[in-house]
This record gives sequence, structure tokens and C-alpha cells, in this order.
Amino acid sequence: KLYCFVYTPKMSLQSYIQHTRSKKEELQLFWSLLSQKKQLSFSTKSITAQGIITNIGQEKVKVTQNEKTLLFEEQGHWIVNQKLSGAFANTFRWTLEEMNYKITLEHLRYGRSRPVFLFQLTPTKPFTLEPIDAHLCVSDTYLGSIFWSDSSIEFQWRIIGPSKNDTLIYLYT
Repeated sequence: KLYCFVYTPKMSLQSYIQHTRSKKEELQLFWSLLSQKKQLSFSTKSITAQGIITNIGQEKVKVTQNEKTLLFEEQGHWIVNQKLSGAFANTFRWTLEEMNYKITLEHLRYGRSRPVFLFQLTPTKPFTLEPIDAHLCVSDTYLGSIFWSDSSIEFQWRIIGPSKNDTLIYLYT
């Protein structure tokens, strides 16, 4: 956890009760919007010893929904010189935990029975979800914050470690 600090301010009991009510409403609104997403565009920026490397891509999102779980099967292409190049795919599982005011995000790179835990996200203010804690992968730290509106969801990732300094921005529409 060399690269992470998640600050949680102290609040009065009355403020906490009001905040937890609004957290539940925020989660329900976000969950409803998330289930409707069909497209993803994204950009990546890596800072390396050789300089800054930037890439962009587009994906289609197939959403499968159960009561408290959304499965995002994403298939797309990198875009190089305004042309589609290099196909790739990702699968993510989002799980709503209303009673705990959080959403768990897992990457299913090894299949549905062997998920890779990424984050638990919780509402921190209107239209914002932030991680409860960072995801640690060997010596790398992954952080992710979500900012959303009625029409789109922006998921900003940071990956920081001894050999990584990456920013990823996913825009679901």
C-alpha cells in the first residue's frame, strides 16, 4: 500500500444516518444506469522511461443481468491512425451489495469461477463512487473512481508501482 491513501472524514451520528440513506439511493440510481450501458470508449496513458504512450479503443458491451449481478462482456478494437486495429476482449462482474452500500467489481480473465477481485466501490458524494480500498497486485496498486451522469459513466483507473504509472479512462455510454 505504498501508493494509496483513502481518506474517510468523521461525521456526527445524524449526518451519518442521512449520508447512508443517500448512499443507498445513489447506488440504486447508478445500478439502474450501469445496466443500460452498451458501448465503451477508452484511453490509456502510460508514463515510461521512453516517454508517454497513449492508446485509444472502442468496445461493444453485452450486459447480462441477474438480480444483484451485472456481467459485462466487452469486445472491441484498439484504434490506430483512426482505423480499427488489434481486437481484444474483457469480462467484468459487478455485484450490488445494497445493505453494505457498495458495489464489488471483479475481472473474469480466468473465467467466472475464478474471478480476480478489483475494487469495492461506495458512493462518496452525488454522482461519485470511490474505492473502499486499493487493489494490490504484486507491487502494483490499482485505484479506480467512477463519475456518472444521466447519460454516461466515466471510470478512471490509476495503476501505480515500481514499473507502472498508468491512467485509464473508460467511458460507458
